[in-house]
Amino acid sequence: MMKRYLGLVSLAMLFAGVSAQAQSETTSMSGFMDYPDDARTMAMGGASLAADANAFTIGVNPAGMVLSDDFMAIGVNYMSWSASNADYLGLSGFLNIGSRFAVSVNAKYNMLPKYNMVDDGGNFVGEYAPGNYSVGVGVAYRILDGFSVGANFRYAGSSLARQGSVQGYHHGSAFAADISLMYRYKGLNVAVAANNLGTEMSFGFKGVSLPAAAKLGVAYNWDMAEKHRLTASAEYDMYLYNISSAAAVGLEYAFNDMVYVRGGYHYGADDTPFGSYVSVGAGVKVIGISLNAAYVLPGASSYLLQNTFNISLGYEF
Repeated sequence: MMKRYLGLVSLAMLFAGVSAQAQSETTSMSGFMDYPDDARTMAMGGASLAADANAFTIGVNPAGMVLSDDFMAIGVNYMSWSASNADYLGLSGFLNIGSRFAVSVNAKYNMLPKYNMVDDGGNFVGEYAPGNYSVGVGVAYRILDGFSVGANFRYAGSSLARQGSVQGYHHGSAFAADISLMYRYKGLNVAVAANNLGTEMSFGFKGVSLPAAAKLGVAYNWDMAEKHRLTASAEYDMYLYNISSAAAVGLEYAFNDMVYVRGGYHYGADDTPFGSYVSVGAGVKVIGISLNAAYVLPGASSYLLQNTFNISLGYEF
């Protein structure tokens, strides 16, 4: 299943009329919905569910934003996905309204490399650059001090080929939702979530499932000294569409809430979206403006993410 998540070379088979293989490849196009959404998340092995909310973690745990110490946060993210020479762009942010409500917006776009299109006779008919995108909104409500619930609602689309270029093919689309609960007590965060629950994505062939998952996360912030803080985060994911598991652990050291160093490990079974990998990263924050970077180390068992680079720019106050 891991190889299906690239799906670029064999897209040409779609135009050669090999419909069974094409159907298998369309499954991979919903996988972009499970990417690590920002550099901090990637640097910590993807263990973001129970982390203190920033502009990007709300895409997985919308409940976190209403428990944030920040009034608002906004960020942009760029990822160079090495395995498929693809680029990924994200924009996300939230706003707290009063002491009990919060709202958010989230959008991301995955730009895949161009490939040569051929007709049923094997003749070259031009180039096409496939892509995936999603747009959504979120809401959160503080039920009690330190306890909240949140939900995301989004529309996702995927284009494998030029509309009308193949009989029976059309661009894929789906609706998805997330729901999460979060509890925060002093330095401890606990969160549960169900992500990517929604309709099947169809390209004119049999519909394919979104990467729906049930998640449990724990994080702890330890103030070691006046200017030194260590954050440990752990997460377990159960993918509902194929009953496979993944887990992640991450550590973050912060000096004076200004300089950050991170590392993480992600374990994934062979039939999970990204397999296993080790990641590192660093960041700085000055007057609310943050710049973070992450890198997935080469040699990871997940060839999908190894050598992938991620950079995020954010602002919060």
